[in-house]
Amino acid sequence: MERTPKERYWEIINPKFKRLGKRIEKFRTAKGFPTKESLAYTSGISIYYYYRMIKGTANISLLQLMKLCETLNIKVRELIDF
Repeated sequence: MERTPKERYWEIINPKFKRLGKRIEKFRTAKGFPTKESLAYTSGISIYYYYRMIKGTANISLLQLMKLCETLNIKVRELIDF
């Protein structure tokens, strides 16, 4: 049975979003944010959306990445350079 375009999209994109989520968590702990909630709140991102970001199920926007990077005091390229 052939996959739908949506299934093919998530087959390709989801692993990349999962890697990005792992990097976000790595930087969160390295920069001293003790909880996921603390980083989400400080960044102005809803906790629900943040959880989806780190699980790899959210289609993360550039604006959200910029908010996170500003809060973490890193450049966007540092976060996505994997």
